[in-house]
Amino acid sequence: MKNIFLTFLILTSVLLANAQVDNAKLLDLMESQHFQEAANYLESLYPNGTDDPKIIHRLAYSYLMSGNLPKAEQNYQALLQKDSTNISVLNSLASIASKKGNSKKVMAFYQKIYDLDSTNFNIVKQMAYTYVKLGNGNDYKDYLTKANRLNPKDGDVASDLALILTATKKYAKADSVLDIALKADSLNIILLRGKFFIKDATMDYKSVIKIGEMIFSLADSTVDVENKVAQAYYYTKDYRKSLELMQAIDRKDLANETTFYYMGLCYRKLDQVELSNDYLNKAIVAGISNNINIYYQELAANRETQKMYGTSLYDYKKAQEFSEDNTVNYSIARIYDQYLQKPKSALIYYQKFLKDVDAKIKGNQPYIDYCEARIKEIKTMK
Repeated sequence: MKNIFLTFLILTSVLLANAQVDNAKLLDLMESQHFQEAANYLESLYPNGTDDPKIIHRLAYSYLMSGNLPKAEQNYQALLQKDSTNISVLNSLASIASKKGNSKKVMAFYQKIYDLDSTNFNIVKQMAYTYVKLGNGNDYKDYLTKANRLNPKDGDVASDLALILTATKKYAKADSVLDIALKADSLNIILLRGKFFIKDATMDYKSVIKIGEMIFSLADSTVDVENKVAQAYYYTKDYRKSLELMQAIDRKDLANETTFYYMGLCYRKLDQVELSNDYLNKAIVAGISNNINIYYQELAANRETQKMYGTSLYDYKKAQEFSEDNTVNYSIARIYDQYLQKPKSALIYYQKFLKDVDAKIKGNQPYIDYCEARIKEIKTMK
């Protein structure tokens, strides 16, 4: 958009042959961002239209900046008919198509520009990102690579290309791409993070610590970076520093399974086995899905359908170990009672169910009635 505005200013600096246009007024409207008024002013001077490309360009730009995309497109298309090689016009039409979400049309305009000038870095870069929207990963990578060759110092292109190379384990190439960009912008956190994760993937823990501490100094500390720096300290045998970082994560309530695991390992290295046990147990709990009790219940239901009652009972009890669900007590009681002929065991679970069931819920009443009846019957058995 900046390029479009500069083009407009250049055009506006040249006096029009038609004396009707008040250039000072038009410039004032543009500079004060009264774009619709600028368009209205030009339209009032040329109610029947004009063939003057300078006037058409001004109209197109005014409509574009005022948000009137159909009018802007109409005028830019008129300019394109006069000169199909006008890169500025093609770029403006690509911008309009992008605002409308038409990525195929965007690419068509970019392709025309590329055919005219394949060394235009901005166009090659935009083509790469448009290929992402079109779901074309191969061309995305190819055009990012081309853009990087044209301008290896561009941080956006370098970081995105490095991500692709890292994902395909081309660590040395990714590292090289980032190094060049970092020479131009050594404090670019996005580039530093990219390099940080490459060093972690290649187990260069001293570099992980160095780059991680640099990221911390730039006040961009995130849990994923903190965790990996803490792990790097562990692998370089600085257990106290590793523990210190992970304790800070824990105090912020941001610790996860990995944090607890390495805390457990650090405590063991520091001969604090009880604390090591505590944190390894926390790692186990954190690593268990909150839905695991549901998964066991569904397994139990399947086993019951298969008439594998012993296994079904085992799965229901495992579900209770992870999260208490009173309906499971009813299911366990029913299996003991109906299929395994163990009424005394069933009695225990019928009673558990009645103890915790919510009698206010109407849907529970049939189960309550059944449990109460069965408890009476079981108690009368010899």
